[in-house]
Amino acid sequence: MDTRRDVVWSANAKVELFEILDFYDKRNGSRNYSIKVYRGIQITINLLKRFPRLGIRTSNKNIRVVFEGDFSVFYEYLDDNIIIHSVWDNQRDPKQSKFEK
Repeated sequence: MDTRRDVVWSANAKVELFEILDFYDKRNGSRNYSIKVYRGIQITINLLKRFPRLGIRTSNKNIRVVFEGDFSVFYEYLDDNIIIHSVWDNQRDPKQSKFEK
């Protein structure tokens, strides 16, 4: 098992993650839930570094999705990298997502 893969976040995924965390910060009036979400996503991504085929294939043959609670992480894996393409709150309208599960 090769755990030396680097994680590369697309600009889009960074924005989506920030928006998700910001939304829950404001809605809950506390950062506690956002911290929990962020940690869960980080743990999931660390698993992907070791087990890149963990996720389910999407309609795009190069993109996989893994679920972390109410969130989907869309990613692609290469020999040396895990590329995070999108972080999606599954409570949102799925028609707004760029990826199909």
